[in-house]
Amino acid sequence: MVTSASLLSESEPTDLVRDRVRVQRALVDDLLEISRLDTGTERADTQPVPLGELAEESVRRTGLDTQLTVTGRPVAQTDPRRFDRIITDLIVNAYRHGKPPAEVTVAGTTFVVRDHGPGFPPDLLDQEGQRFRIGSAERGYGHGLD
Repeated sequence: MVTSASLLSESEPTDLVRDRVRVQRALVDDLLEISRLDTGTERADTQPVPLGELAEESVRRTGLDTQLTVTGRPVAQTDPRRFDRIITDLIVNAYRHGKPPAEVTVAGTTFVVRDHGPGFPPDLLDQEGQRFRIGSAERGYGHGLD
């Protein structure tokens, strides 16, 4: 699909197609990475990471008005690329599915990303952290990848 989209002539519809192909490719890449980590065929590239600096960079990169509070100068052994992805996804989801303002708090090795929305419905909380769970009936059924 990527190759086919690159062969299309330049136009506004072509830009839309290329954008959707880019999003779909990113989703497939993410699923493949999850699968490789789950099966042990790929390992996280861990290193000592200053969590306050990583959080600051992640918040800045989202471009969203997010309050950041860091206590001390915590460092953790983690994969900075993957950890950054988790933090930025949580912030974006706080704005997409919650209610502003979003707040990120780093205390020791604990990160809290909080919004001011209504929170998860009790039936979703009962399911605990199932991957790709869709929490709203109006979004239909599926894998929660949109």
